[in-house]
Amino acid sequence: MSYRLRVPLELERLQDRLIGTGSADTTPHEFSNNVQRDTKTSVIGHPSHLMLVSIGMGINSEKARVALLERMIMPNKIEDAEVGNITVLNRGALR
Repeated sequence: MSYRLRVPLELERLQDRLIGTGSADTTPHEFSNNVQRDTKTSVIGHPSHLMLVSIGMGINSEKARVALLERMIMPNKIEDAEVGNITVLNRGALR
C-alpha cells in the first residue's frame, strides 16, 4: 500500500526538480525538444564530448559550442503544412 503512495510523490518530486521529465500533457514534440536540449547541454558541459563533436563537425570547439547553443534555441524545426484533414509535419534538417 505504501508503494502506491510513494510512486506518485516521487514522480511529482522528480517533475518539480527536472523540467524535461514531462507530464501527461506533454506533447511528443515538446518531449523531443526537451531531450535534444538536455543532450546538447550535456555535450556543452563535458569538454571531452564537446571535443568529439567539434572534430566531427570539422570546426574548433568554441565554434561547436556556439553552434550547439544556437541549436538549443529551436532544436526541432517543424513546419506544419495542412493537407486536407491531415496535418503533415515536415522536419527541417539542421545545418
